[in-house]
Amino acid sequence: MWFGKKSELEWREAFVAVVRRTLTKNEPSFEESCTALRNANGMQLLEFDQQARRSFSHFVTQRGVRSSAVLRTAMAEPGHADVFLFYASCDGNGFIREQSLRALRGHAGKLACAAALLRTEDWVSQVAEIAARLLQDLADTEAARHFFELLDLIVAMQSRRRFVQYWSTLESTLLAAKWRDARQEALSSSKAMARRLAHDLILRGDPDVARDTLGLAITDPTPLVAHWALAQLGDTLNPEEQEQLLREGLRSRLSSVRRDSLRRYCRSGFSDARQQLGIALLDRSRSVRSVAAHHFKERFGESAVEYWRKAFDAGGHSEATIAAISDFGEAADEARLRNCLEHPRGRVRALALRGLVRIGAPDSEDLLNTALTDKSAHVVGAATTGYARGIHTLSIENLQRAFELAETQSRRRRLIAASRLLGKWERLEFLLKQYPLCSGDERSHLDEAVQTWIAKSNRSFVTPQPERRTIIAAALESARNSHTAPHWEMVRHLL
Repeated sequence: MWFGKKSELEWREAFVAVVRRTLTKNEPSFEESCTALRNANGMQLLEFDQQARRSFSHFVTQRGVRSSAVLRTAMAEPGHADVFLFYASCDGNGFIREQSLRALRGHAGKLACAAALLRTEDWVSQVAEIAARLLQDLADTEAARHFFELLDLIVAMQSRRRFVQYWSTLESTLLAAKWRDARQEALSSSKAMARRLAHDLILRGDPDVARDTLGLAITDPTPLVAHWALAQLGDTLNPEEQEQLLREGLRSRLSSVRRDSLRRYCRSGFSDARQQLGIALLDRSRSVRSVAAHHFKERFGESAVEYWRKAFDAGGHSEATIAAISDFGEAADEARLRNCLEHPRGRVRALALRGLVRIGAPDSEDLLNTALTDKSAHVVGAATTGYARGIHTLSIENLQRAFELAETQSRRRRLIAASRLLGKWERLEFLLKQYPLCSGDERSHLDEAVQTWIAKSNRSFVTPQPERRTIIAAALESARNSHTAPHWEMVRHLL
């Protein structure tokens, strides 16, 4: 097969096939595939490169025409030369990759920049050398603007050993004063790693806007960028600016960012640290409350538990306050937690139950048995967790009664999951008895539980008592009559 007009159909079909596997989920046309490749982000182009190289090569050359084959095909595709040459630069044949890179000099654009980045770490030294020259040439022209569209690819390439020697060349271009606007535009990337690199470039290339770029980074929707920004504050900004941005972090919607901001705020010794700790002690996130409690004790010598008790007694029955008492309370808080067992919100009742079990309330076993029949799936889940602590044992009778009273699928799913706390044969008996009571999705959950029981059956070699064996056999027959499943024979065999 030759490059040129005769191979036009073949390379287009192969190209579309790779695009379909990497960039789209539908059946794109050739024109749509070209558009998808030109609009792809850096990580998508990296995946395209890997998939194209694994594919069967449609580029076969003959000795003697190898030097001009790629160029002749590119000339035959004037409107799609950049697409073809990028695709050819991903080929498994080193000669084709080399000639593609040479030809891309005349098609400087985003795909040429991507090809140069990808091939700098090529395993064939001649190809890597050509790619390095192309990278340098592109960096010295207006085409360098496209590198800011590929920051996510640059971040991925930085982890590769062969790319390290070329980073200094590219870094000086990315920090050049002429690309100030391009660095700002890169902040709109959909990739967090690209935005982080863009912020870093702005921080080093445009120090006059350091405060603005760090403030924007702290409010980024991803922890990767926000935590990076918090780590830069001490080396870049004065104390007043640091305080302002840390307060921004304390208001973040990300709990990990609020936690990190609070830790840094307390260590910086700002005057209103106690006030900020008081707010953080009532945060909706347990991790933030834990950090606040630590610094409250370490810096001011005050007990966070006493703070929560005062807030509760003053009528602050917020979910955060109850959760804090549940997690850190003591026996003296039993009455406070009991008052919340009748709360209209199931999540609050679950928190109160968890706290009472944790502090070892005298009637905690009765509380767990009652909670199994609660109308809230949150409370049922808390009861299951309480039994899992191992202090009290869940009986098949209590679980069966709770299942029969459960009215919603979410509660039944929780109870099916709780059956893992029963003994080996008790669990099988419970699961089999529920088939006549369930239908549809609930039976699929029962099937999964039975299959899990089968997979783990050889971990325990206890044998069932004769009476229980008879009960299980009857339940198995009833389950088989109400539902068809492939695992019945295996259950019968194990029984």
